[in-house]
Amino acid sequence: MDYSGAFAIKARAFGQKLGVLRPMVRAYRRLLSKSYEDRFHNALLNAIRPGDVVWDIGANVGFYTKLFADRVGPSGAVLAFEPSPEQFASLTAAIAGRANVQTQNVALSNASGTANFYLNGSGIGVTDGLAPSAGNARVVEVCVERADRFGAPNPPCVIKIDVEGFEFEVLQGLSGLLPNQALRAIFMEVHFLQLANRGLPDAPRDMMAILRAAGFNVRWVDPSHIAAIR
Repeated sequence: MDYSGAFAIKARAFGQKLGVLRPMVRAYRRLLSKSYEDRFHNALLNAIRPGDVVWDIGANVGFYTKLFADRVGPSGAVLAFEPSPEQFASLTAAIAGRANVQTQNVALSNASGTANFYLNGSGIGVTDGLAPSAGNARVVEVCVERADRFGAPNPPCVIKIDVEGFEFEVLQGLSGLLPNQALRAIFMEVHFLQLANRGLPDAPRDMMAILRAAGFNVRWVDPSHIAAIR
């Protein structure tokens, strides 16, 4: 099923208006929690080869960063991006001693500069981002860069994107790298509710179009995750 299609977008908007969409999503994930997570997890890791350059965009505390580092081995490299100052400290500690990992304390987007970053008080950073999701959010200023800036001299082979509703801007900032044939795969979590709340309900469909125009075969691993493979 194409979860970015017009019918799916309208159904989500209707469910959100009735106030039942979020509870239904939570129930679905609880019901299928292991298989739901495993499909994306396995597809992502299976796309990575020894010697690859892998980008972890939205690295949080480094769960996937460490797995990527093990997967690429000493001949590969991982570049982990995390804008939250709190989670970046945890990420840095988690990858200590791993010579094949570099970190960047920046948010990737479609422009360079600075932006407000909202620490929403979850404690684990999974709801922190460039858009507030809690009334008591603490605001810090973070550096923002286009992803293209980090592509030389070694472009990524595989990219993972999980940025809490700003995946559209990240993809736009990758425009200079998308045609590079070294980039074989992009795995991305799509945060439909956050995009809709930002006035971008059609962004999932636009992202699919961007990836396909760059020569990727795009499929939905599950209702929230895209795998784009070349």
